[in-house]
Amino acid sequence: MWREKNGNTITLETLEETPPRRLVRKIADPSLPFGGTWTYEIAAVDGGCTITITENGEVYNVIFRAISKLMDQSATIKGYLKALAKKFGEEA
Repeated sequence: MWREKNGNTITLETLEETPPRRLVRKIADPSLPFGGTWTYEIAAVDGGCTITITENGEVYNVIFRAISKLMDQSATIKGYLKALAKKFGEEA
């Protein structure tokens, strides 16, 4: 487990690691009002690769759950993909 700081500090745990194809990470902080896993899958394609990110999220607090319905629930993944593409000189 480790803590990631990106505005907020979140404790994460790696559940599965199959380099270079698959990585599954879990939010491991029971004090947060949300949790879940992110699964990263990389597949080879002609001239490069594709990445698929699957989020299985949970929002425990009913108030936060209602508010999250009004937000772009894919914003974090979009931001991550944009940053990843930029690192490799690509567009997301």
